[in-house]
Amino acid sequence: MGGKHKVANRTKNNARPSSSGRSAELLGSSIPQFVGFSGMKESRFCFPLQCCPEELDSSIDPTIQVMLKKIAKNNPTTKIKGLQELAELIKNAEPETLQTILPVWPKFYNILATDSDNRVREASHNVLHQLVLKAKRNIAPHLKQLMAPWFTSQYDTYPPAASIAKQAFKDTFSDSKFQEAVVFCQEDILSYISDNLLVQTPQTLSNPKHCTPEEMDAKYERVLISCLQGYRLFLEKVPVDSIKNTAELNSNIISNAKFWKFSKHKVANIRASWFKVLAMILQKAPSLLEGKASQVTSTVFGSIEENEPSVLPHVLETILLTMSTIQEWWTHINVEKVLFSKLWKILKQGIEGNSSTFYLNMLPLISHLPPTVDENALQFYNTLFDNFRIGLKQRSSASSRSEYVAVASSFVECLQYVILKKEHDSNLCKCLIKNHLVSTIEWCLIEDQPGYKIVFNQAATLVQWLGRNTKSESFNSYLKFFFENILDLFKETLFNLKEIKNHNLEQISTKQIEFLQSLKHYSKVKKAWKVKFAQDESKKAEEASHQASVIESEEQYLKELNTLVYNVCENYVLYIEEHNSKELLEHVCSLLIDFDTNKFFNCLHEKMKKKNPEARLADVYDNYLHKWLQLEELKSKHVIDLVFMLYKCLDDTDRQKLLDSLSEITDENYLGWCITQALAHPYNKDPLVKKWLKRDGVSQFLASIADKEINDECSSDLDALFRLALTENSDGDL
Repeated sequence: MGGKHKVANRTKNNARPSSSGRSAELLGSSIPQFVGFSGMKESRFCFPLQCCPEELDSSIDPTIQVMLKKIAKNNPTTKIKGLQELAELIKNAEPETLQTILPVWPKFYNILATDSDNRVREASHNVLHQLVLKAKRNIAPHLKQLMAPWFTSQYDTYPPAASIAKQAFKDTFSDSKFQEAVVFCQEDILSYISDNLLVQTPQTLSNPKHCTPEEMDAKYERVLISCLQGYRLFLEKVPVDSIKNTAELNSNIISNAKFWKFSKHKVANIRASWFKVLAMILQKAPSLLEGKASQVTSTVFGSIEENEPSVLPHVLETILLTMSTIQEWWTHINVEKVLFSKLWKILKQGIEGNSSTFYLNMLPLISHLPPTVDENALQFYNTLFDNFRIGLKQRSSASSRSEYVAVASSFVECLQYVILKKEHDSNLCKCLIKNHLVSTIEWCLIEDQPGYKIVFNQAATLVQWLGRNTKSESFNSYLKFFFENILDLFKETLFNLKEIKNHNLEQISTKQIEFLQSLKHYSKVKKAWKVKFAQDESKKAEEASHQASVIESEEQYLKELNTLVYNVCENYVLYIEEHNSKELLEHVCSLLIDFDTNKFFNCLHEKMKKKNPEARLADVYDNYLHKWLQLEELKSKHVIDLVFMLYKCLDDTDRQKLLDSLSEITDENYLGWCITQALAHPYNKDPLVKKWLKRDGVSQFLASIADKEINDECSSDLDALFRLALTENSDGDL
């Protein structure tokens, strides 16, 4: 009941009050890096946020003092309100007022720039932005005190805060002055980054009395990310000479064991930021890594199995830079254990959600392999592409079209690269073509999987590339070798269907046609349009010669492809003869429409002449097509299509005989299909066909259709035919 006990005056964070003389000393001194709120030693500086707000310099305007007292509070809402008021005041401030604020603000900003509250950091950067806009050149004496936290805050993990910090930089320094400002403050920036990366901990960066462990960890991780990203930007922007001038500060960071541990940090963004730093060092200042080749190679290759989408691209970039920057990098690690064993595993299993990223880097990766792989190239590349194909067949790869495209295109690109690199090793190149390219196509033919068209298209690009280089004897032989193996594959799958699990003639033959059509749709190199100035005659002649060479190569490729197609069609005809297979009739028609019809019938003619030297082209009709017209199993519109394709290849005498034979057809369906073809372009312009359409048999057939039309008994096909027959021709006749 005796009233309150006397207690000592309360001070913020239990920090000792500073004297006015000490405050004055702080105002005139540069600010060292802040080490935390707890356990401040005598030798460390104590910032205003840890001092009694009442002890602010009395010369400061009372209104500003009130705002600064709000900013010094622990409550985020109060801080934000004070910062908003200060930003508004600065917008309308007189020069004298700015001169009062400028010496004080850096001491506050050093703390606020890493505050735990996102909105506080955003508001503090806004105050700085308004201050630099208003103060302009007057900010120069205080730049070194502001630069380090300002520079790294451009990579604040809270986008609005980072955006304002970047905008403040942009509005303060032109592009030409940015580098100059960073170089001017480089020691302060590096010291700040070094302190935060190597010295600070979650406990020293925050006040444990006012923050939960989760908040302290979040702040620490955010500061690490911003400092690592800031370090990368520093290395990117400053000249190499400036990096050399601060070699000791850089070395202090890079040589510290804690720095290398960030490559394995549990937080993905920290790992990603660290690999960005290492990649920039390898590009800009590899001399900083002198004597650390083993550490670099073991670290980067040890992370090749990284499965975080935000980190893997930077790991792969660093691996490629390591391979191209460090001389004989393979001597610093056990390549088989550290690289190849992990690489085979990834190729087999893929990286969930990361296949696109990984496989897009496979080509540059294998182009930097150590020369030791050439000692047993056949075994190595067989292992490489075996694992590639296993990965291609994984369901995880097929689940996403983009990832499947990445895997398939990478597989083909790497195969193309090896063939180019080992062009004169015929045994190796033919082995790769047969065991991996042709085998992959075979898998697509006989397996029911949705991505086969992607594989076909990618394989076609490699074959077309060979076709563009047929001037090379090696590539020309590889192209022919590929076509020979494809022909054998198509024939084998066709005539041994019963040995294939879940065999389906329609499905397999359809895929064969689709692959041949992929090979036909030639991916020509796009012409590069650019401004050209006057050229001498020799250069013009050289370009003309190159164009002629390209055209010749394309013609040679199409010639080889056409030969393949005719041979496939011959096999189809043989299969139709043996098995009365209606399904293949449509595919033969499809191929002949896409390729040269005349050549196909000439090939059949030549085949017949081997048995009967007196055989004529028209005998193709008697030996094959007319016979098929008699078979109920082959009853199909496609037989008539083939008849009319042959018709175009014959002379008038043989054409008349063929039409006479068609007049003997009594089957309503066949006759309807014949008339439909005869009425279509270009046959409806042919005098012999016109006469044939006026024959009694055709007229009677059309009359019967008219009767059905009147009685509403006409099928849709016959209805369409009747309307076509009543259409006027160019002479005005029906």
